[in-house]
Amino acid sequence: MVYSMVSNIIGEYISWMAEWIQIHEALFWWVGVLSLIMFAGSLGALALMVVKLPAEHFVREYERRPIIPIKNPAARICYQVVKNGVGIFFIAAGLVMLVLPGQGLIALVLGISLTDFPGRHGLVRAIVRRKKVLRSMNWLRKKFARPPLRSP
Repeated sequence: MVYSMVSNIIGEYISWMAEWIQIHEALFWWVGVLSLIMFAGSLGALALMVVKLPAEHFVREYERRPIIPIKNPAARICYQVVKNGVGIFFIAAGLVMLVLPGQGLIALVLGISLTDFPGRHGLVRAIVRRKKVLRSMNWLRKKFARPPLRSP
């Protein structure tokens, strides 16, 4: 009795879901296309960021200086919010890419590098010390004729 009741509920849910998907077919196409664009864009952004890093980025001592010096306090806060938001996006994408196709650890390294929190440099260096991560980053840099990153 319980089994047939559960079976009926699941059957109704599946038929409702199939009907909903048929009604919103265009939405699924748009979501699929946007997902592909975001995937390609994130891979391009990752490649650009890895290629632009100086070779000694992970071995030099950290100097607390902004990438873009901004004197206006309101503009500096906006910059920090955007930079941390992009970093959080890359962290989330990296976590997703750990189980899906993509360079998950590289996305995590770049996302962590962009966000501001205590201990981030030690965490980034620990991830970059992994041979697979450093080898992947240096492979990408070699494709663009850049010198390899030095191991921390």
